[in-house]
Amino acid sequence: MYRKQATPYLDRIQSLKALIAHGTWGPATTEADFLLVDQYIPDREYVQTCFAQAFIMAELAESMDDLFRFEKGKSASVKVRAQSFRNAISFIMEGLNRAVEKQLVDLIVMAASCYFKLSLDAIINKQWCYIIMVPLASLVKHLIVCKKECADYFTQASLLLSDLILHMLEEKDTTKAQEVLPWPTNDEYTVFLSAANQTILTSLENALSEILQHPKENNLQFIVVRNYLRHLRLNPTSKSTQIENLLQNDTIMKTFSSIHASTPTSINDTASIMKAVDNKMQQTHNCDHVFAFLLDLAEYAIKTDSSKLCKEVLEKMKLMQPSSKLNIRRELVQLQLELNESAKIESGNPHKTSYNLKRLSHAIRQGKI
Repeated sequence: MYRKQATPYLDRIQSLKALIAHGTWGPATTEADFLLVDQYIPDREYVQTCFAQAFIMAELAESMDDLFRFEKGKSASVKVRAQSFRNAISFIMEGLNRAVEKQLVDLIVMAASCYFKLSLDAIINKQWCYIIMVPLASLVKHLIVCKKECADYFTQASLLLSDLILHMLEEKDTTKAQEVLPWPTNDEYTVFLSAANQTILTSLENALSEILQHPKENNLQFIVVRNYLRHLRLNPTSKSTQIENLLQNDTIMKTFSSIHASTPTSINDTASIMKAVDNKMQQTHNCDHVFAFLLDLAEYAIKTDSSKLCKEVLEKMKLMQPSSKLNIRRELVQLQLELNESAKIESGNPHKTSYNLKRLSHAIRQGKI
């Protein structure tokens, strides 16, 4: 039988993209439906039409061409009902599965971009977890085969998956909403949750392996360790040899783990810590995570009544840029230290000073002053 040429499909897809960008949902739906039911549509155009249909279901009036240059960490605000959002995710997964089957690597990456475009806000806000969690796990599995082309997406997806599952387990929020089924089915959702702990460890280990190959991204180690500690609070005996090795061999990560563990341990060798901080700052282009670690350490020093350590840390914090968002927190730590020291030497009421300090701390953290 005569097979149609690809050009008409490309023209129709360009027309479809224009309709989506202008939010013309009726004609866009008709055009997408026409393409999806055409038995002669080439695989590449079929996959792109699935992604277009996802935009339509989510009523996302944006340029689909941006998917190929989607910036990590940016997403769209999707305001449709849960059932429509589920339908959008279903179309992404349909396109992803066809791309994987036909080994269309660039479209597997495009599927990741499309997924994050629609879902990142929901992931961050812990919304519709029962819809987005299993697809995210599938995305991670498929991205493994093309890590070279999408290392950023693979690492981001792995970290977000661990965070999402941990949230569900911590909140014991594993129930489904009444208005919509989880994706893909109740049974598969339940099976997925039964293996949640192992999925967390695998996701964190996958992310860490990728992070260690890119020294400039080593700040992400803090996220791996923080999520690992959350996992251990839920399952103290479920450990990762790979992450435990990191905690043993990396001074900063070991210290970070010590001060955030369920039972914090004492900090003694501050000279080694400061040397490790200097080395870390030289290795990375973005030191905010290192400064955030130092602030954690300073706050820990205040809690353990170690003024010497706190002063040493605050001295190192002078290297921080004046424009950094961490400056308010640094000033708060400085104020806590000064008030604590004055409370010890003043003949007034140290309890009242301490009380006022707590009020000030709370106010700043709430953004009221």
